[in-house]
Amino acid sequence: MLEKIGSLIKKPSTAILLLLLLGMVVYANCLPNEMFWDDDDFILRNLFIQDWKYWPHFFTDNLLAGTSLMSNYWRPLVQIFFAAQWHLWADWAPGWHAIGILLHSINAALLFLLFRRLFHRPAAAFIAALLFLIHPVQTETVAYACSQGDSLVFLCTLLGLNTFVRYRITGKRSCYLGALACFALALMTKEIGIIFLPLLMLCDGAYCRTMPGIWPRIRKMLLALLPFLAIAIIYALLRATLLYFGSAKDYYPERPDFQTNILVRTLTFLKAVPEYIGVLLWPAHLQFDRPFAMADLRLTPMITLGAALLTGAGTLVWKCRNTAPIVSFGASWFLVTLFPYSNIPLIINSLFFEHFLYIPIAGLGLAAGWGAIVLFEHYPRQRTWLLTLGMTGILALAGRTIARNADWGNPVGFYEQIARNNPSYRVLNNLGMEYAAKGRTADAESAYNKAIALDATNAVAYHNMGNLCRDTQRDKDAIHYFEQAIAVQKNFIFSYKSLAQLYLNAKDYANARRVLEQYFQYADDREFTLNLLIRIAQQQNDTADVQRYTRNLQILRAK
Repeated sequence: MLEKIGSLIKKPSTAILLLLLLGMVVYANCLPNEMFWDDDDFILRNLFIQDWKYWPHFFTDNLLAGTSLMSNYWRPLVQIFFAAQWHLWADWAPGWHAIGILLHSINAALLFLLFRRLFHRPAAAFIAALLFLIHPVQTETVAYACSQGDSLVFLCTLLGLNTFVRYRITGKRSCYLGALACFALALMTKEIGIIFLPLLMLCDGAYCRTMPGIWPRIRKMLLALLPFLAIAIIYALLRATLLYFGSAKDYYPERPDFQTNILVRTLTFLKAVPEYIGVLLWPAHLQFDRPFAMADLRLTPMITLGAALLTGAGTLVWKCRNTAPIVSFGASWFLVTLFPYSNIPLIINSLFFEHFLYIPIAGLGLAAGWGAIVLFEHYPRQRTWLLTLGMTGILALAGRTIARNADWGNPVGFYEQIARNNPSYRVLNNLGMEYAAKGRTADAESAYNKAIALDATNAVAYHNMGNLCRDTQRDKDAIHYFEQAIAVQKNFIFSYKSLAQLYLNAKDYANARRVLEQYFQYADDREFTLNLLIRIAQQQNDTADVQRYTRNLQILRAK
């Protein structure tokens, strides 16, 4: 059996086909999953991806401009990719999930090819690709439509790295230019595409490690790196000027010291490292948006453990560089690809997400694959037991992944799971909306009230509670909640519109005019608002205000 497995893996085409088939099997139950959470803003309500006439905005505006929202994400390739899918099947969720599964499976195949070319150990490369493919922590990327950006940026990276290694093997200039193009595409896909540079250095170092003389080797690597570095500098300059849409200063308003103190951010990352290792080694309790508190300036056991783990990984990189270069490479890959998510070089919008491990897991998988091969070679009498143990572990990971896919099946179950462990404002508000859509009024009210209790200064839950009361014919309560939304956020235009309509339905023209006059300063439809005010004033026979509104309308049109 071992010989049959070995012979299959030695054939790249067979190994790739096997990985693709396994990807389809393990993630097949993603296909019926619904679309929700950020899918709403990234895809379902994104006007730009739904009409090709907006394609120039992909390159000039932020990622969420198509939903009239602001972000500092510039990801034109993601928008092109989403637009292409929208024009194929619109909001048909199985189509989106099928593409997500295909992207992930192709990445596993490309990972196998890359590691095989660098180290000529097909079995270790296959184990690394297999662990990358089926590990439950990957579900957050594969089962979630708008996370295709993570798979897509890694696809561009792997294509570029494979092409560059092929350039080293063949010397073909076209391969080098292809790698440059892939780097540019990676940067246009997602900001994390910048990791292409350190990964390129790692791969080039691994390929050139047998060259005689360290300085000729370094010189050769640096010369190849310079054009890639130039692209990175151009990208950084554009993102800091023309393509800058906002800063990270508002990500953590409750902890201004996190924004300004790099030591706080470093300690927080050290605290996160054991969590990352934990979910990789024991993925029994996976959760999107898991609770994670920032560190302060005190040394805690988790911070100490994180420092020890990173020190151990760094020691492994150095000690194994000659005796076990594949292990050194794998540990380096993990450290290099996890660092951008540390909040140390740049502040990002989260402290901990499972999908941050999407690329780093490949490095640990490679080290694990090499370790498994060493055990097989050194303990021939225990091979049956080792094979049984390995297959049991693989089946356990695959089974956990299939179960985790189901957690993303529908929004109610998804939000309920998070709310049990991390009842954040956004989760509770979204859960309330899903309850309301399904007619579960009491559950919706409970969720909205919990959200309001968590943050009484946010208008959204008040507004949604107002919608719920209006839809259940409790207009007085609806008016109260819409007024509350406006009180906590003066420019919350949605509540102005709903509140004015309720007053108009009740023929309370005085309050309707009051609300519309307040709304006018924030409105994006001022001409329509003035026309409505004119009609209301006419209903009240208020000639003076009819004339005043008419003059304002003429001034507005003249502009």
